[in-house]
Amino acid sequence: MLVTRSKQLNANNKKVLCITYTNAASNELKSRLGNTNLVEISTIHDALWGIICNQKKALRNVHKNKINREIDITEKEFLEKDSGKVHSWFKSQNDILIRKKFIQKILSKDFLDLYYSRKEE
Repeated sequence: MLVTRSKQLNANNKKVLCITYTNAASNELKSRLGNTNLVEISTIHDALWGIICNQKKALRNVHKNKINREIDITEKEFLEKDSGKVHSWFKSQNDILIRKKFIQKILSKDFLDLYYSRKEE
């Protein structure tokens, strides 16, 4: 099909997209087809990453908001347990601040940029 339709694909500036589940399958297809600009072959993970990679800032905000909500819920649950006694996970107010600072650090732009840059490799 590719050989018979290649002129039509080129004329209409179109490509065939082939998504596989594994790198091995992707590599096998690439080796069988050779070097062609008519077929885009990738794993499902790479294809999806190609779609969402430009949304890093939005993803960072979603992650940050979710983690902050989870911290607030967890703190409230721990502090309300045992008739208002502070649960052992929060030994002091200072421990709570340290945990918050740690979470803020892993949510920082520098840390998340590093995470996403590793994801792209």
